[in-house]
Amino acid sequence: MKNLNSVSFVEKGELREISGFSIASKELQKARVAERQIAGLESVLEKINGSYQYVDTLSIGTSLLAIAEYENCILGKDGLGEKGKRAEDVGREVGLELKKSIESNACLDKFMADQILIFAALARGSSEFTIEEFTDHVNTNMITCEKLLNVKFEKEGNKVKVDGIGFSL
Repeated sequence: MKNLNSVSFVEKGELREISGFSIASKELQKARVAERQIAGLESVLEKINGSYQYVDTLSIGTSLLAIAEYENCILGKDGLGEKGKRAEDVGREVGLELKKSIESNACLDKFMADQILIFAALARGSSEFTIEEFTDHVNTNMITCEKLLNVKFEKEGNKVKVDGIGFSL
């Protein structure tokens, strides 16, 4: 059997790099959509290691992924292009979301936080992590874990701690 071990994601550590990956259908190359998404991202977050690619697709589309890589964690945000929406706006929106995560000084964004709770509750030992925001999903998942697994989550500021039950796979 394998044990789920506790985790600690409290301090991000030093920022290593912020990257942006833009991808778009070849039909959008003439309009330079992929490059413009990166430009929108750079208008919010300076010093981006940006790259882009145009690919063959079955339907026209575009996406953007931005990642802030730290010593101890990785924060990421993404966005999709829409017909009639400027590529620069897609980039700016993704940049603002990532900037919010960065400025929260948390290791986990609001989406990862609600997903890790069950694993932390099942793990052996004490897990702790800092999260960007206590969303309804985060709070609901905490309550559900507490009721089903007889654990207690402790919240202090943006820090969460739980002593897991030591479940084995």
